[in-house]
Amino acid sequence: MTDQRFSTPDLARRLLAPIAALLGLVAGLSVLILPSPAPTTAGPTQFSAERAMASINRLADEPHSVLNREAHDRARDDVIGMFSDLGYTADVHSDPLFDFSIPEDKETFDMLSAEQQAAVKDAPTETIVVDVPGKSERTMALMAHYDSATDSDGDRARFTTSGDSYGAADDGYGVATIVETLRALKAEGRQPENSLKIVITDAEEIGLIGTRNEMHHHRADYENVDLVLNLEARGMSGPAFMFETSPNNSAVAGYFLSHVKQPVTGSLFPSLYALMPNSTDMTNLIPEGFTVLNIAAVGDADHYHQSTDAPRYVDHSTLQHYGDQALDLTRAWAFDGQAPTLTADGDLHFFQLWRGLTVRYPAAVGTGLGCLAVIAALGAVAVRTRSLHWKRVLGSVWGLTWRAVSVSTAAGLAQLGAMAMKWAPESGLGPNPLLPWMFAGGALIGAGL
Repeated sequence: MTDQRFSTPDLARRLLAPIAALLGLVAGLSVLILPSPAPTTAGPTQFSAERAMASINRLADEPHSVLNREAHDRARDDVIGMFSDLGYTADVHSDPLFDFSIPEDKETFDMLSAEQQAAVKDAPTETIVVDVPGKSERTMALMAHYDSATDSDGDRARFTTSGDSYGAADDGYGVATIVETLRALKAEGRQPENSLKIVITDAEEIGLIGTRNEMHHHRADYENVDLVLNLEARGMSGPAFMFETSPNNSAVAGYFLSHVKQPVTGSLFPSLYALMPNSTDMTNLIPEGFTVLNIAAVGDADHYHQSTDAPRYVDHSTLQHYGDQALDLTRAWAFDGQAPTLTADGDLHFFQLWRGLTVRYPAAVGTGLGCLAVIAALGAVAVRTRSLHWKRVLGSVWGLTWRAVSVSTAAGLAQLGAMAMKWAPESGLGPNPLLPWMFAGGALIGAGL
């Protein structure tokens, strides 16, 4: 006798959904595979993470916040020297660090200790600018900042120390990527069709003061800038996400996706970031009407603004991912005499199916698809209204709700308990051995429930 419950067609149907889900998961995770770091012997026109490490080691050999003036000035000279070594002369835009007519500056200054106030009262911001002329005045700007964090607890509003972060990732990743990108472009041996402007800002960590001064005192220098690529870091490892664009990003997001071979991004990232309180130098540029792209790594965020943001913890594959994207985009701009205008009236919806394949379509199409999905869902509910057992439906909703609340509460209480016992830093940041098992345990409990 044959047991029909285990017939071949029925078994195939039962396995179809989990197999499809597994394949979808594998395809999605493939996006996160990082490139292998290129060695110092890589071709001269390639980006090499191992070559870029020389810049990180040079910049991040000591903490260098704006409150530590001697170390800060050495870091400034190191960055100037990196461009000098490539044959470029850097201009230094020196402007007041604190403008006491601005309430935010006065508030920040008042948070400093008397010793810190004495050290920085008359100190300048010193933003480093290198212009690379092309045949056209149309310009792409590459930006990063060279100051390291002023605090040790991840809270910019608390200047408890001069900061012990070495700034290897934040923002050594950005500085090193720009220097190595410029070296690789120069190795092409030809004049760019379009111009480049390298801007390594100062005092980003103390309130984005460097870019604010650039817009206030040097705005005319940016009149021909069509595109700004900013390189930041919120962690040490993982992909370098393209997480922010200027509004109406249809043209610039399309340009990025067309020229970067291995992006890790999606239109959800800019939408979510716009709702977050975080800020970068682009916070000062977007209101000025600039077209921008912002890239950052966020993995191993325990190192953010900590003493462990140091060269020995640098992820070379992450650095390579920064460089591959920056070089792809900058090379496309620099050597294309017909580079498109990167302004648009609408946004682009885009997401990655798997590594190397990004789906994109206008926002209007996304709105239409969303409306169709809602209509289909409402139609399905209407058709099944009579056959549904509403008591069971409501019971399922309630079951999911109390389980989710219970697991979230347990995780929160565990974190608060760890902080109270001094097993975890009070800010929730910093190297924390509890986090992996806490989240793994929470996930297992949630799955079990």
